[in-house]
Amino acid sequence: MYVFRPMVMVMAFVLSESVLGVSAQADRESGRSSLSGVTVDAEVRKEVAREYAGATIVEHADVDIKTCGTRAEHPGWIKADFNEDGRPDHAVLLMTRQPEKGPARVTVHVVVLLGDKNKGYRHIIFDRVEEAVPIIKYIGKQPPGTIHESEAVAAEQGEGRSVTLQNPGWMFISCQQYARVYYWDARSSRFEEIPTVD
Repeated sequence: MYVFRPMVMVMAFVLSESVLGVSAQADRESGRSSLSGVTVDAEVRKEVAREYAGATIVEHADVDIKTCGTRAEHPGWIKADFNEDGRPDHAVLLMTRQPEKGPARVTVHVVVLLGDKNKGYRHIIFDRVEEAVPIIKYIGKQPPGTIHESEAVAAEQGEGRSVTLQNPGWMFISCQQYARVYYWDARSSRFEEIPTVD
């Protein structure tokens, strides 16, 4: 199991706060997001339950709408072929409660499940961060195309990077703080990151 150390991403939301009269528990039990109508693949939910005891996939009702707004896409699950091997991969944003630190404290981290030829998954774990509930983190899909490093980072380094993605990547967003895009680099056979908002 490979652990990726560098971590973690602001998108405009379009739905009104009123639609968040949603039960996170109901969403978790069904695997279907009340807002997006997207159902997390059953095999992904089983994989998470088997490998990450006590963790749940982040749902809309877990995210702070005052800071993040509302969005139609699922905030905790992405399905795409990240490494262009023809097999579906998944990125999941997991939340684990920390009762010893209080009822409103959780640990949040991203796990990427790369599909393998045996119909299993290779797990890549990204750094954990501690959050208060509701959280101000979510993930989103980054379509193929050219992305540019944030102006703040480019100014600090004296030169900005641009990366052209041939296949989808994923974003980790910390609302009103920063955004990172993670993409698969075929040469190094690993995920690389580029900050797009700082």
